[in-house]
Amino acid sequence: MDSDDAQYDATNAHLDRFVDAIANLESRGGQRSQLEQLEIEALRAQADDLRDELTAVRLRVTANLTARGRSGLIGLGSSASEQNARDSDAMLADGFGLD
Repeated sequence: MDSDDAQYDATNAHLDRFVDAIANLESRGGQRSQLEQLEIEALRAQADDLRDELTAVRLRVTANLTARGRSGLIGLGSSASEQNARDSDAMLADGFGLD
């Protein structure tokens, strides 16, 4: 597991905790106090930041895969080799759950 995978997993676990905390606070019956509403809004903002971080990690992994694929093409030149490299990158991206 490389550092990007570890960072993604840790960030995703933190996001899950924030989502659970939001659901817990929102499930409480009755009128919410101003403090409770502020807590929910703060948790939502932190969850949004974590989602942004997950997107950044995905983009970094995708960029790394693309760069590796392109560097492997230097000197090959044939369109079949280029297509095989793109297919390989796509398979790796699918394996990581990247779009």
